[in-house]
Order: sequence, then C-alpha cells, then structure tokens
Amino acid sequence: MRLRTVLARTKRLVFRDAREGRHEKTARALSQVFASFIDHDGHASRRELEIVYDFVRNVFPDVDHGILGKSLESAVARPQPIDEALKHLKKNLNTEHRIPLALQLYSVIRAGGDTPEEKEKFSEVMQAIGNSEITEAVLSELGQFNAPKDSLLARVDFGSDKSCDVRLRDDDDTPRFRCYQAGALILIRNLHDQPLWVRGYQLDSDRLLLIRPSDEIIAGRWRLNYNDLIFFLQAEEKGIPPALFLMEEDEELTLSRNKSRMAVAKIAFGHRVHITPLKNECLTSSSHNPLITKTTYELDYHEVIRVGKKEPLVLEALRRLSQQTGQRFVLPAGRRRVRVSNDPNRLSGDSLLLTPGLAGRFVLELEFDPKTGVGEMKVIESTEAILVNGQQVKEEPLPDGSMIRLSNRQALRCRFSDNILDEERNLVRHLEVENLNHRFWKGGKAIDSLSFR
Repeated sequence: MRLRTVLARTKRLVFRDAREGRHEKTARALSQVFASFIDHDGHASRRELEIVYDFVRNVFPDVDHGILGKSLESAVARPQPIDEALKHLKKNLNTEHRIPLALQLYSVIRAGGDTPEEKEKFSEVMQAIGNSEITEAVLSELGQFNAPKDSLLARVDFGSDKSCDVRLRDDDDTPRFRCYQAGALILIRNLHDQPLWVRGYQLDSDRLLLIRPSDEIIAGRWRLNYNDLIFFLQAEEKGIPPALFLMEEDEELTLSRNKSRMAVAKIAFGHRVHITPLKNECLTSSSHNPLITKTTYELDYHEVIRVGKKEPLVLEALRRLSQQTGQRFVLPAGRRRVRVSNDPNRLSGDSLLLTPGLAGRFVLELEFDPKTGVGEMKVIESTEAILVNGQQVKEEPLPDGSMIRLSNRQALRCRFSDNILDEERNLVRHLEVENLNHRFWKGGKAIDSLSFR
C-alpha cells in the first residue's frame, strides 16, 4: 500500500513537471509571435511589452513570471523565425485561448498602423495556428466599431447609447467600451475617443486589454470588476436568469427566490433590470411616478426605485445583493448531465458557473432524471473536501433535495424533480457580540468585555 502511494505521488509529480514544461514552451512561442509584430529594430514600446506580458501571464498563470519576462525580452532583442513557434501553438494552444490571442494580436497591429502587409501577416499567422474562422471574425470585429455580433465572439457593449447592451448614466464624457469573453479570459476594448481607466492605466481609444480578477473599470460613477463582467457576459450567453422577489419585512428589504405575502416586486437582472410591482402604490420610480402593479418595467442599473417612504434604492445595489443570495439554475426538461464549477476556464457547453471565490476550485458532474427525482454526482476535480448530506464523497447517488456542501460558505441544493439547482450561500446580516474576552497563552488580556452589534 505504501509503495502504491509513492508511485501515485511520483506519477503526479512527473505529470505536473511535463505539463509545466509544455506550458513554459507554449508561453515562449506566444512571446515570439507577439515580438515579431511589436519589434522595431530590436526595441518595443514599454506599453506594448506590458500588454503582451500580461496576456501571456494570464493564459499560463502557473509559469514562473520571471521566465516569462526573460522570454519576452529575448524574443524582442534577438528575433527568431516563428515557423517552429506556430507549429507548437497549433498543437498545444487551447481553442479557447486562440480567440483572445487573435483579438490581442490584431489590436497591437492596429495600434502600429494597420498596414496591409501586417494584416496579411496576421492572417497567415492565425491560419498557421489553425482556425481561419477566428481570423475572419476578428478582422471583421476589430475593423469597425459597429460590426454585427458573431457567434464566435461573446461580447457585451457598455455605454449611454440606446444601442448599448448595458446602459451607463449619460454624463459628460460617458465611457463606451466592449468586453469579450473566451473561457476565463475577458478583454476590454475602448470604443470611446477618450481614454478608459482600467487598474490605474489609461486604455487608449480602440485598444484592447486583458482584465485580471483584481481589476476595476472606471465607468463614470460605476466601478465594474471581473465578476461584474462575467455576470453580464453570462446574461448575453444564457439569457436573463430566473427572477427574484423583493421582500419588505420588519422595515428591511431583502431578496428571495420564493414568493410570499411580503413580496413587493418581482425582479430579474440581465443587461437591464426587469421589475414587476406586486403591490399597489408601493414602488415609485426615480421621478416619483408610481409603478403600476403587474406591469413589467425595464430600467437601467444607474436608476433608482423607492419602496414606500424609504430612501432611494439604486438598482445596481440590488443586483449586488442578488449575487449574495446565490443563483438559481432552471434547467430544460428531461434527463440531464451538467458540469458545475466555480472556474470559468473549466466550463463549456451544458455547464453551470457558481460564484467564484467562496470555495476552493472544483469541477463536478451531475446526472439526474426529473421523473424519478434521483441523480448522481461525480467529483472531477476539487481542492477541498466535497460533502453530500454531511459525508465526504467522490462519487455518490443523490436523492431529491440533497445538499452538496462546497465550503462553509457555499452549497448546492438539488431539486431534481423541479429541474432546479439552487446555489446557497451563508450570509451574515446581523451580528451581536456581548462581553467578548481574549487572553494570550503567555501574555495578558488582549480584549476585555468587548460588545458590539
């Protein structure tokens, strides 16, 4: 048994080293390709180098950053033919990474003047990697601001124009930008003639930038982070999520998946906010006009509503509150097999994305039949223990109503007979502490009778 454990551990280490070596070689190949476009007599602008470095680092986060930097410096200082690099990328670069590569590479070309020679070279490079459809889609998309949407490029437009998917407040110099998604990678393109502020950088007009999970976009009075962009891109791909109910109880407003007599409105969050009042003379708009019962209104996230005589409530604050309550996934009828994860990079096709950051990385596969209400779960990957009804499992049959515990803050409730999976989150709304004391083991008292609420 001990020998088997040692062999299994050795196998994992060998596989990990081989994978890291392959990723490092692919990162060097990407650096070579980018360098062939940004190199000007052995030099490149600092901004172009930063964009390329950031892109390669986010595609391969497990590769040593120092190695990436040296590879890029070497590729610019000592340019080499890229034929071998292209062959390697064709074999080893994931399909979902080819779209952001094409977008980022062509944006660099456009910034350098977009000459016919460079455009032809771009087409040759992308075709050598192995996808002419992506090449044509990117040339069409980046060749004009108002290009029609393409199924290969998931995108959402932000701005004050009525043509934008998500509308911003119409202020002086309201930004306009477009975000693209490929797997877990998100790129931002500035469509405004003024710079856009991202992570303290100015993104010039018609330039693209890869968004990191810690980044924020300054969109007028709105600060959008990585998870906000994921939300709107998911709405673009899968449509408006199931509605929630705005509840008023004990002078407090909350959101619930279930309707009750305390519900004052039905709300669905997509590119815009869909609100249906459920009680007469309860809700008013920002202009103090009453919202009519059982009439659905489409409002923008910067707008406000009032519940009774309470303070104005910004709809973006409600959307953020809805993210705290967890998501409900209503699945099509019939026997289903779905993949569930909190890592966008591991999902495709018939799959569900749970809120990232509340548990270790996991990938689950669920199969169930709503007619019988019985399902099965298989843990494909997990960095933490997965519990079903209190027991740690790897593969387990699931009766209807089972609770899959992903962490102490996140769980998934299986309502197979209703074709529903509910994400549940532990959320502390009120905390009262009385007479809290703390004493160090060999020291004096650090906290003495602390009370707060």
